Amino acid sequence: MQICTKNEQINADLMGAARVVPHQVGLIKLSKTQLKVLQSIMPGEKVTAEQIAERCDLSCS
Repeated sequence: MQICTKNEQINADLMGAARVVPHQVGLIKLSKTQLKVLQSIMPGEKVTAEQIAERCDLSCS
């Protein structure tokens, strides 16, 4: 399980996907927090808001 930290580098899989479809990258405007949340979830994993909040040091709201 990956734990998020501030100033963490972008996941290699995300970078690879961005290289495959670079024309679509500009259409996605994710914040640092959104990226942090997405990176904290493993493919196919089911998580609750509370689990994400705990992993990413965020409030449950």
